[in-house]
Amino acid sequence: MDSTNQITPPARIGINRLASNTGVFQPGSILTIRILELNGNRALIDFGAGRTMADIKIPARVGEELLVKVQQSATQPNLELISSNPKTPPGDNTVVLQTPTFDLEARSIIQSDLKQLLVQLLAPDKITGLTGNLRRAMELLNAYFKSIDPEKPTTEIPSRLMAYAINSGVFFEKMLETAIQHIRHAPDSSVPGHLGRHPEVQTILNRDLKAILYMLKNVVNDDPSFQRALDSGSSGILRRSIELLLGDIARQQGRAVRLADSTEPFQMFSFCLPLSQGRQPAKLKLYYPRKQKTGAKQGFQISLLLSMDHLGDIRTDLYLLERDLSVTFFVKTEMARLKIQHYQTDLQHLLSPFFDQTVLRVVISEKKIDDFEREDIWIANDRRVDLRI
Repeated sequence: MDSTNQITPPARIGINRLASNTGVFQPGSILTIRILELNGNRALIDFGAGRTMADIKIPARVGEELLVKVQQSATQPNLELISSNPKTPPGDNTVVLQTPTFDLEARSIIQSDLKQLLVQLLAPDKITGLTGNLRRAMELLNAYFKSIDPEKPTTEIPSRLMAYAINSGVFFEKMLETAIQHIRHAPDSSVPGHLGRHPEVQTILNRDLKAILYMLKNVVNDDPSFQRALDSGSSGILRRSIELLLGDIARQQGRAVRLADSTEPFQMFSFCLPLSQGRQPAKLKLYYPRKQKTGAKQGFQISLLLSMDHLGDIRTDLYLLERDLSVTFFVKTEMARLKIQHYQTDLQHLLSPFFDQTVLRVVISEKKIDDFEREDIWIANDRRVDLRI
């Protein structure tokens, strides 16, 4: 397709009425579609439950897979593009993945839609229709996605961030292993006949996203009352969200395994943080240092991307080595740079009691902000990422 007709997300794909009658294209549903044939702006697509012709107004290739969300228009449903197969960095051959890349932007959309659905289903006028297991699983999931208020005291925010990251599902098996080893080796503990009933294990099962999603998935698949409690649109959104989030956790875990012997000094995990008061979710990446045989200290690195009302997108990279902290703010405009620099001295004074040395910088770099997503994709494809400024 002509690249000059490129439409940036949200891009829309029109579906004919025959396909919409299959029940797959419920408003709010999230689908994976594959482009089978292209003829100008018309495409033959496979949507899992069948095939149909579609009017497509985005650059696409035969064989490409797209992650889309169903939107209802006045006459027929439209598909809003969430994510598509990425292209490799310039100079490399294009790599077509078997499944669409589930990047941070896609994860943000899925979490936001799921959060809205949970709020509706757990409302006082709806919650009485939910069975005990279904209600409990939804309440646990809603608690995990509880919004973080940036205006709360600074002492509360780090603990919320830590809990959100630790319970994100990517460390689930490791936490269970640690808990079971602790229980078995505790000299004064009485281990119950079933380890799953132990309070330490129960705490993990009630807080970890992966455990909660599997709990909810089992209810959705096995509990007959599920269909009575939820309409077809809500149940479709819930089922698809569960599968996508579990798939994303599995991908992050799989990447960690594949890169276990990598020479890279860090192991990266990414998260979308739900923020309060209608704010866009923050995007967070934690770079955990690998264990070095030589005993070299690699430090810790965090990258945070925020969309601010007045300052625009701001990327903050923090690097901690022992008690030395380096903070770099990347902004897109001179106005944003001057605004942050105005408070730089105050921020330095706030941080200095906690660190031996603090270095703060503000850099105008639209590329570093735009690369926040691309770095995730390149790492997923086992490519080296330059994290230097």
